[in-house]
Amino acid sequence: MKDARIAPSMPADMHGALATVQALKTARNAQEIRAVRKDLVDVMRGNLVLDQPIPVEFSNYLIKLNGPCTFLTEGCKVYFEKNGGAVIKEVIDETNFTIETTENLTDGADTMTVVEVKNVHTVNDDKLILLSLSAIREVSDNILDETVLKKIDARMATIEKFFMSALTRLRRLENL
Repeated sequence: MKDARIAPSMPADMHGALATVQALKTARNAQEIRAVRKDLVDVMRGNLVLDQPIPVEFSNYLIKLNGPCTFLTEGCKVYFEKNGGAVIKEVIDETNFTIETTENLTDGADTMTVVEVKNVHTVNDDKLILLSLSAIREVSDNILDETVLKKIDARMATIEKFFMSALTRLRRLENL
């Protein structure tokens, strides 16, 4: 029998957090996390201003980045400080891609500052932390509940033994 304690307040959408965390154990990327629980993943669309602009090297229509960029997608625009905007024609890898543009480009060094993104899935860290804390609370409540129940069961057993002993003595006294 469970005790009827009032549970600590928790956001309504975080009930069952422990089961959700168990289901998330096998998720390898944001799309798989979204399949388990949609509100944990944000979908980005539009222009993404890079926190740290990436130095690039122009060579005709081939662009070589000095660092990787995982947001590159064919058909999306990228913007540079000197050469303006261009549409990505082909992504070769995370550091190389080709562009299509009608503007005259200046070969040499430039800096990529903005990337257009479509359907980029990112994990919402705040909600994931809240979910984790809720799961920890559920586990601690379960442990506390089991511990409390064991203590109550032990005390009830002691009380039962005491009453059985007192009842036995009372019956003996009645038989005298």
